[in-house]
Amino acid sequence: MFSREPCFASPTASSLSSISTPPPAGLTFPFGLFSFTIAGLGSGQTVHVTVTLPSPLPAGQFSYFKFQSGAWTQFPSASLDSTRTIVTLTLTADSTGTVTDPGGPAVPAPPAPKLAVPVPVGGVMLPSVGLSVLLPWAVLLSLLGFVSVEAFRVKRRAKQR
Repeated sequence: MFSREPCFASPTASSLSSISTPPPAGLTFPFGLFSFTIAGLGSGQTVHVTVTLPSPLPAGQFSYFKFQSGAWTQFPSASLDSTRTIVTLTLTADSTGTVTDPGGPAVPAPPAPKLAVPVPVGGVMLPSVGLSVLLPWAVLLSLLGFVSVEAFRVKRRAKQR
C-alpha cells in the first residue's frame, strides 16, 4: 500500500480584494486572509493548523471566516489563545485528501463615525455635531434679542403716553 506524508504548500497572505464576493457586513479582517493547501491526507482526516499573527487581534469578539464554494462561512472550530496572537484551526480533508483554506480571523468592525446632520436653527442650517457648543450661545442670543425687543416696546409705550 502506498503512503505519503502530508505536505503543507502554498502559504500566502491575501487581501480581501482578491475575493470577488465581499465579506459579511460588520466584520473586519485586520490581517487579511491566509491561504494554504495541505495535501497527502486521508479522506476525512483532520489536521491542526496554527497561525501566528504579527500582533494581537483587537479586544472583543473573535471569529474565523473561510471563503468556500463562492460563499463566506464562519468556521466553528477555530480558537484564539489568551495573547490574541495564535489562531488554531482544526481542518478536515476532502475526498481527495486535501485541505485548501482561504480564510482569516475577523472581528466586528468599529462603529461608523456619526455624521453631522444639518439642523435648522433660527433659519440657518447648523451641523448637529456643533449644537452642544452652539446651543448655550443660541439661547443667550435669543434671550438678548427678546430683551432688546421688549425694551424697545417699553420705550415706545412711554413715548406714546
